[in-house]
Amino acid sequence: MLLILSSFALASEKSSDEPQDVSSYPVVVNNRTLIEFRSGILHYSAQDRAQAAELRVKRILARHPGGTVRQNAINTPAVGASITLNGEQLFMILASDINTLSGETLEATAQQSVHQVSMLVAESRELRNPRQLLQAAALALLASAIFAALLYLLSRTRVVLMKNGRRYFTRYDQPSGAKNHWGKNIPAQSGTALAD
Repeated sequence: MLLILSSFALASEKSSDEPQDVSSYPVVVNNRTLIEFRSGILHYSAQDRAQAAELRVKRILARHPGGTVRQNAINTPAVGASITLNGEQLFMILASDINTLSGETLEATAQQSVHQVSMLVAESRELRNPRQLLQAAALALLASAIFAALLYLLSRTRVVLMKNGRRYFTRYDQPSGAKNHWGKNIPAQSGTALAD
């Protein structure tokens, strides 16, 4: 019996040294990545956690477009952190979600996640504010009008330069008595004798 238990202990030690699946599943809401999950909880895989977190964040944002985002420790800071919006839990970050090989820490990852959720809340609030939407539309319209005016001025300048340039080169680059490309004689200019 002791031999069987020791062989299981050795097998579990070997399996912990082997590289594990470090696939990450991001939680993306409105094109903003909030966190990447790398581990499952009980029978929920990391992918299931990411999908459930996305749905929960969208649902809570729909109910509370503004609010306060907080980070709370789960039991002890080494276990993980819970990210909440107005007291409602959005998702949990576990210590096993942290990619320690790339230098990530639980505290830094949680702070980054709080920052991303705060930005998401601010953007959600702006999207629901009609005054800000009207201001943004007016600025876009003004910028488009300025751009169109600049394009018109550039096209007119090009036409004028082409017209005057054609006159200049037709008048001064041809030897006296030569014909332009329409077959008309070009009068000789005084003081501009060109060598043949």
